[in-house]
Amino acid sequence: MPGASIGIPGTVNGQGTNQYARRPGSHLAAPILVNPDSTVALLQQAAATLQPWGGIAVIKQDIRWDVASSPHCTPALLEMLSQDSDARVRLQVARNSRCAPTLLQAMAKDPNPEVRAAVAGAPQCPPELLEQLCQDQYQVRSAAAGNPICPPRALSKLARDKSPTVRRAVAERSQCPADLLGRLASDRDTEVRSAVARHPSALPATLSQLAADRNEQVQVGVANNPACPPELLRQFAQQSGGPLWAVARNPNTPPDVLGRMLQSPDVRLAATAADNPGLLPHLRAMWQLAQG
Repeated sequence: MPGASIGIPGTVNGQGTNQYARRPGSHLAAPILVNPDSTVALLQQAAATLQPWGGIAVIKQDIRWDVASSPHCTPALLEMLSQDSDARVRLQVARNSRCAPTLLQAMAKDPNPEVRAAVAGAPQCPPELLEQLCQDQYQVRSAAAGNPICPPRALSKLARDKSPTVRRAVAERSQCPADLLGRLASDRDTEVRSAVARHPSALPATLSQLAADRNEQVQVGVANNPACPPELLRQFAQQSGGPLWAVARNPNTPPDVLGRMLQSPDVRLAATAADNPGLLPHLRAMWQLAQG
C-alpha cells in the first residue's frame, strides 16, 4: 500500500483510525501533515503518499485547514493548498507567514475577496503588489491600509478612499503619519474621526480640533487619549457624560482636577478618579479614609 513505509505512530499494520480520511489512504498522511514535529522530508513523503488518491484534496476540510495554517507547512504544500476548492483553506494559506511572495502574487487573483484581503494584509506582500491591491474591493483596500509595509503614496491615496471602512483602517494604523491623522480629523464619518481621536500619535492641534467635535463619541476618544494635553482635559472636566468619565480615567489628567473630582456627588465617578495613578497619594489616602 502506498505510504505504508512512513511508519505513523498510532497505526497498526498501516490501518489507522480514518478520522482524517474521506478516502482510503489519507489517514496515513494526515497525522504527519498536522504534526509540528514532522520534518520537511516526512511532510513531502506524506504528501506524495496521497497522490494515488488525488493528492492532499482527499483529506477532510478541517485537516486541510490545519495544514494550511501550520507554521511548519512546506512551500510545496502551501502551493498545492493555494488551489484548494475551499476558499477557507486558501485563506489560511494566504495568512501563513511561510507563504512566499511569489505565491502571494498568484493568490492576488483569487476569486474570493477575503483571500485577496489576506494577501493584501500579509507583511511579506511585495510593495508593488500591495499598490495593485489598493485598486481592489473595499475589503482588500482596507487590509492593504492596515499593512505596516503599505507604501506612503498608496497610504495617502487610501486616506481619501470613498469607503469609510478603508479610511478608518488608515486612521487605526499604529504608525499612521501625523499629517494623515490631521487630514482624517475632518472626515465626514464619525468612526473615522473617533479612530483619529484615540490615536496616540495625533498632534495636540488635531486633538484640539476633535475636542470641539459635535459627536460625543469623538470627544470621549480625545479625553481617553493618553496624549491628550492637560488643558483639554481641564475643559472636558467641566462637561458631563462620557468625556467627564474619560477624564477621571486618563493618567494624564492634572492632579488638581482629579482632586476636585473626589468631591463629586457621584460616588462612582469619585472612585474612578481615586483609582487614577495620577492622583496624589495623600489625596487618595484622605478619600479612602473618608469612605470608612
